[in-house]
Amino acid sequence: MKSIVCKFGGTSLADSKAFEQVKKIIKSNNLRKFVVVSAPGKIDENSAKVTDLLIQSYEKSKNNLYFGLHFYQIKKRFYDIINSLNIDIDLDKDFEELYSKIEEHNDYDYVISRGEQICAKIMAKFLDYDFIDAKDIIIFDKDGKVDINESKREFLSKTNINRKYVIPGFYGSQFGKIKTFTRGGSDITGAIIACLSQSDLYENFTDVDGVFDIDPKKNSNAKLIKEMTYSQMKALYEAGAQVLHGDSLEFLKQNNIVLNLRNTFNYSNSGTLIIPD
Repeated sequence: MKSIVCKFGGTSLADSKAFEQVKKIIKSNNLRKFVVVSAPGKIDENSAKVTDLLIQSYEKSKNNLYFGLHFYQIKKRFYDIINSLNIDIDLDKDFEELYSKIEEHNDYDYVISRGEQICAKIMAKFLDYDFIDAKDIIIFDKDGKVDINESKREFLSKTNINRKYVIPGFYGSQFGKIKTFTRGGSDITGAIIACLSQSDLYENFTDVDGVFDIDPKKNSNAKLIKEMTYSQMKALYEAGAQVLHGDSLEFLKQNNIVLNLRNTFNYSNSGTLIIPD
């Protein structure tokens, strides 16, 4: 096996304890060379997702309302992680630029993508991996679709087989400007990176063990499906299952990459393998 791409969802990055668990997982296999991260999710039912706070800040600014409290919450979430883990990183310029962009409220995609971008910078420092900005390697064409050939050229020019990388999910660039996927788009980023790096395996970590025959939150007798095909997974998605962003499946299917859906907080469980038909 050449390399593994692993993507971690928002719940897997919600606080410092989650970061520590992610590091344990990544360091347990030297082939995990590409790490894709979402923005921090909810810590508990009383907290908010960072991306939601960014959206609310933008909307308040657009309506000439005070957004300082939301912005403070965003900064606090990140600095709580940094301080708890004793990470040596200076993000003052990042937050200054973000504040200005929210105040200007004319670049929505830029603002709502900063949760992933800042999180990736922190994770890269924590792991001692290189940070690559997704805008430099995931390129959208004039029609708003990912240009795989152009993305591949940029990816190969900016990566080294002997290095390891953290990449923010959810966005790329179109004509040099930040462009986001739809919500949950970090799944797509991970799939694209798996294609560009020609990895054999794409691990997608969330807070559930994998795919179940019925909703485990509604029925305690739900059984984990250990293995299924891409066609079966696509059918589940179209039927309403929210385990994975559906657009990521095509990238993986076309390149015969095996997908492993796993639980960050139950790593001993091997999860669900999704294989080519």
